Amino acid sequence: MAYRRFIDAHVHYPQTAFDPTGSQIPLERQLDDLLNMERSLGCQRLCLLSTGNPPVHDAVAQLVKEQPDFVIGFGYIRLGTDEPSIVDELGDMGFRGLKTIRPLDNYDSKAYYPIYERAEARNMPILFHTGQLFRAPGSGSRAEDVSTARMMPWMLDPIARAFPKLTLIGAHLGSPSFAEAAWVARWNENVYWDLSGPITIRYGNRKIVHEMMYNAVAGAGITHKLVFGSDVTPPEIPDVVTAYDAFLDRLDADSLDKDQVFYGNMARILGIE
Repeated sequence: MAYRRFIDAHVHYPQTAFDPTGSQIPLERQLDDLLNMERSLGCQRLCLLSTGNPPVHDAVAQLVKEQPDFVIGFGYIRLGTDEPSIVDELGDMGFRGLKTIRPLDNYDSKAYYPIYERAEARNMPILFHTGQLFRAPGSGSRAEDVSTARMMPWMLDPIARAFPKLTLIGAHLGSPSFAEAAWVARWNENVYWDLSGPITIRYGNRKIVHEMMYNAVAGAGITHKLVFGSDVTPPEIPDVVTAYDAFLDRLDADSLDKDQVFYGNMARILGIE
């Protein structure tokens, strides 16, 4: 049986653009399906990201107002486009954290330090996409300014050192650079990782990928620096919960260790009693 109490640190506001299946389900139904599935599995809080083009800040803020004891807003910041004032604007809207992906320069560019400084001052953790970025078949153009190389896990190290009171959460354990990600967390107390993506890898060999992840996490001794994140459509969330549970079993995590990964670490980061 999968472990039950958890905080989901990585949930996208439902949009066709973030659903590889191209779902045509009405938005209200998608939201209901998402919230109902999370609750049925034992989710205590979910961190809902306002990612989108344009960002869906207003929609997420409204849901936070409607369900303040369950939905926590993470506002999407576009590094290289947004001004540092976006952090205060999102904080004033009720967002508790931030999310970023597709920067126009490396994550550790000094040009982004004013944004990180504001986030640290407002105690707003940042969820960074790290590692390889999904690309839909047939997509891409010379006008698309996207580079996985700008989002590598090593880039969180200088940010964590420069802003020691800022909590950084790296998504996907830096897939496939798992060892880099693990060692960044080992030496930076303010860095955590979710395992979304590779923990339930599709169109690849899950056994081999999990072996790579296990060697990185066990080798660096960072089981205690993991958080739960799903980053999938509602029907796929149970598989993520089960896969996390099995992975933690392999790491010899006891019930207290599991509670920290599934719930305790994010509860502490978010100031939840």
